[in-house]
Amino acid sequence: MVNYLLRSQVVQEPSLILNKKLTLTSVGVFYLKNFYYLCVVEDNEKIRLLEDEIVELRFDLKDSRTKEMYYLDILNNINTSISDLFKQEEENERFRINEEIDYRECLINLKKSLNEYKRVYRINF
Repeated sequence: MVNYLLRSQVVQEPSLILNKKLTLTSVGVFYLKNFYYLCVVEDNEKIRLLEDEIVELRFDLKDSRTKEMYYLDILNNINTSISDLFKQEEENERFRINEEIDYRECLINLKKSLNEYKRVYRINF
């Protein structure tokens, strides 16, 4: 009986398989061969699962970036609105215009704007 080693794979001699002689060596070769195939199958399965996980993580990353852009847009709009409000107040003082700014109305408009963002972009905060 001759065993051949080919790239860490143990291959039995064909005559052993045909004669179905079971010796200690042939049983050992059989277990080594099955162990090799199990390792290859398990590795391929692990690779497939990891590839699936990579695809899911890429999708989650894209979704997170999209949400980040929405939040950034909201914050930029709020910042711009507040800056405009302060600028208007400074101009009123500078030119001595007695026009007062209604902060309550500004906050109500801000709340409406945020609710609109929630509705349009389907985000919760």
